[in-house]
Amino acid sequence: MSYQILSLKWRPKSFDQIVGQSHITHTLNNAITINRLAQAFLFSGPRGVGKTTTARVLASTINGLDSHETCLDIIELDGASNRGIDEIREIRESVKFPPSSVEYKVYIIDEAHMLTEQAFNALLKTLEEPPKHVIFILATTDPQKMPQTILSRTQRYDFMRISSEVIVDRLHYILKKENIDFEENAIELISQKSDGSMRDALSMLDQIIAYSDKIINIENLRSAIGLIDQEDIYLVCKSILEQNTDKAIDLYHSILDSGVSSKLFINDLIGFLNQCMLLKVNKNNKRQYISKHLKEKIINNLNFEIKDILKMIKLGFALSARMKFIENNKVSIEVLVVDYISLIASNSSYDKFKDNSNSKSSVPNDKIDLEQDEINVDRAQNFENSHSVSGNQKELKHSGISEPEISNDETNNDKATHNHEHIKDASDGMSENQILPSVNLVKSKWNEIIQLLDKQNSKLSSFFEETNAKEIKNGILILQLKNGNQFIKKVLESDKSILINVINDVCGFSIDINVEMIESNENIEIAAEKDIDTNKDEKNHPLLDDAINMFKGKIIS
Repeated sequence: MSYQILSLKWRPKSFDQIVGQSHITHTLNNAITINRLAQAFLFSGPRGVGKTTTARVLASTINGLDSHETCLDIIELDGASNRGIDEIREIRESVKFPPSSVEYKVYIIDEAHMLTEQAFNALLKTLEEPPKHVIFILATTDPQKMPQTILSRTQRYDFMRISSEVIVDRLHYILKKENIDFEENAIELISQKSDGSMRDALSMLDQIIAYSDKIINIENLRSAIGLIDQEDIYLVCKSILEQNTDKAIDLYHSILDSGVSSKLFINDLIGFLNQCMLLKVNKNNKRQYISKHLKEKIINNLNFEIKDILKMIKLGFALSARMKFIENNKVSIEVLVVDYISLIASNSSYDKFKDNSNSKSSVPNDKIDLEQDEINVDRAQNFENSHSVSGNQKELKHSGISEPEISNDETNNDKATHNHEHIKDASDGMSENQILPSVNLVKSKWNEIIQLLDKQNSKLSSFFEETNAKEIKNGILILQLKNGNQFIKKVLESDKSILINVINDVCGFSIDINVEMIESNENIEIAAEKDIDTNKDEKNHPLLDDAINMFKGKIIS
């Protein structure tokens, strides 16, 4: 017996074997059960997600057959090769005759969007009023090319791309049945590269099985198919964020040495950046064809701003479009990596990742803020022990011990207050345990604020990450946002109450918030140069010299 490829051998033969399309199989099963089955269906969706398979299963199920292959009344046509009006006329003539051995005569027209306009027009009347014993099922990957007159006469079912987890589970099942050993990361890589297509995943699996001797692993997968592990792309992007040029280029060379083409690398890099962008917009986005582990690493470690991700994607697309005209693709991608790192280096907010330090590195050495932080620590400690202290005081009163003997904590607090006399007046009237508003405290708790905010509103959390805490002025926390993000500014201002509550929960103080736009680094540098030139012109003004001689003065600054 000749070998049968996996996509045919393991093709579903019943609704319960179809995976990833439960919204469709459940509906069709119910329609059959309650006898409310339409006479014309349109199955649309990407390649390899089960459109034709579902059509065959539906035809077999309504006729009570185990397989459609032996039934002459289940007729399957290819719309690409039978696209003319003559073929449709033959169908119109054949529908007049009842089925020979089953209840329904079923016509499955695959790639239906390939039919000509005349063929569609000839099919209209038959679709609108077919005989009771006839059912039409049209399958297409491009429903936009089909006339509205056809769409309105059919019951449409949209097939979705199959999730990475579902594909992995199906591949596990098949490999265990085939008694083939495998490594988990290799199966996850196949599911990622299949782009939601079960047929593509099974085709790649067939190829790697033929290549591997004993076990399916990442090395064999790369050699046989030339795929890039998204973990490697993640490491390249992390090196770019850290502004480590040598490491990023070395990683690119190691990927290239594994047999991957430069074109595939740039396409996978663009695709990965697109995944980062989607996760940045919505961290709970379920339409992600990456593993959960990698998704968490992207969210926690790749802290690119959205505008920078968009710039990187555009640079990648521009290079991808030019690559066929470039002789040395290797050099062009090295230049692209350097461009990416230059883009990141131009934004000072990424300096903390470059130094691999925590958020304390971004905290300014402001004297008053530091002193407030020291008091805040003391007050936080006092707050934690307040209940136990008050309890002890009550017990001591009952025992007859005088109050001065239990005032050690108060003495310590007086010493702390004495050391910070210049901010004592600002804290008059406040509770001893109340924490003073401090921009340093906000910055040190920045990640905790984002995590708590993400639980309440993931989109607001993503936008809040685009800001920087500048200062606390007149009891208002000033958040900085780069120019060009007006939409983010409006969202933050409209949901300001949520931000205030979260900061209060994390930092222990309530404070108003104001979002201000700041200029890019280039504009700031140009403005500074203009100020310097203006000062020089003023100092060289001839009237200034006369004034100095008349009043016997001198220039201080």
